[in-house]
Amino acid sequence: MVKITYNLSKIREEIDKIDKEIVNLIKERIKLVSKVGEIKADTRERIYVPEREAEIFSTLGKNENLSIETIKPIFTEIISTCRAFEDILSVGILDSKNSLLALKEFLGSQVNYTFFSNLENLFFNWNKFDYILTPISNEMIDLLQNFSLTTVNILTIEKEHFFLLGKYENSNRENITSIFALKNNENRYYLEFISGHYSYPNFNISRIKNQNYIFLGTFPKI
Repeated sequence: MVKITYNLSKIREEIDKIDKEIVNLIKERIKLVSKVGEIKADTRERIYVPEREAEIFSTLGKNENLSIETIKPIFTEIISTCRAFEDILSVGILDSKNSLLALKEFLGSQVNYTFFSNLENLFFNWNKFDYILTPISNEMIDLLQNFSLTTVNILTIEKEHFFLLGKYENSNRENITSIFALKNNENRYYLEFISGHYSYPNFNISRIKNQNYIFLGTFPKI
């Protein structure tokens, strides 16, 4: 029993040592992110850059011992904490459990959010926030056409699809996917996802050419 207790104590000492190293590395990361924030402030670049975060997750996901599903939640929080030293993002969301879960998965814990009871109120208050978060629906697509917003990221929570909408499009990078909404014979929207960034409305894609499409924005693929 004494030996087991001793071994456990030694292991915990090693864990404590690693934890201190992790904290010190996070401090170093915060210093670098703060410098990035200063540059962004001068050039008026976006604080949240989803395509850049996708690159980080993709690179880290190549680790042979840890899957991207394991790494992503950990680094989402690390990135969220570091981003807070640039600015705290504000987001309008619907008052639902899945909306809050989606927000945390998109942006981590370091974010200010405001609940709304319905989509119409959420959209009509869009200019009070950096982003709004909404589940995909016919109503959402109809509303989106009336506001200067574009999709910058998407994810799924318990089979419910969420779009993060912002004022600025993602950069033109290879891992970007464009989203288009088209109506079927029942007058309901369905989505087409096409790899690559297209400048709306000046593009020519044979798959949806000559159809009544709506460009919803883009999202980065990990």
